[in-house]
Amino acid sequence: MLYTLTAADERRLVRVIRGNDPVAAMAARDQLVTANLGLVHVISDRLCNMWFMSEYDDAVSEGMLALLHSAVCFDPDRSDVKFGSYAGVAIHRAIRRYLSRHHQLHCVELDDVVDPDSPPPDAVHDCNEELAELLSRVEDLDPLRRRILVARLGLLGGKGRTMTAIAAELELPLARVWYLYRLACGQLSA
Repeated sequence: MLYTLTAADERRLVRVIRGNDPVAAMAARDQLVTANLGLVHVISDRLCNMWFMSEYDDAVSEGMLALLHSAVCFDPDRSDVKFGSYAGVAIHRAIRRYLSRHHQLHCVELDDVVDPDSPPPDAVHDCNEELAELLSRVEDLDPLRRRILVARLGLLGGKGRTMTAIAAELELPLARVWYLYRLACGQLSA
């Protein structure tokens, strides 16, 4: 059953949630959450597609937890913001945090495979079949993404560099450099 709530309905439900009757509070919270489930799916879908991720179910789970937390913390008396707007920000933040952590894990795995003090790639190709495949996938990346990934992880020897330094060198906004880096990590982990 799909609920559509007005701002007045949301305020009434929040007051019940904050009331002294735990049974009524749980029912009101469930109704408020159920009415906003679509928001979780829309934000999860948008972020998962934007980051080329396949972890849709995990992103939805993170969004659901943020939605539940929002239902308990929302205070309609503090501003004229509707619950959906309030919850949308929390859901978006929670899913982005999850996806960011997940991407960092993929890139940390890449860091573990490619030691910054390792010999140049030509010598490594003979030593490790898996690493050779990874390096060939790096070569298949778009030149700008490859340059960012190589600089960040120090793949060609040397030390990995900060994103700020890479952005300054490429004369690109820092957010764009992070976005391209995440896309490159996503392509390598796919």
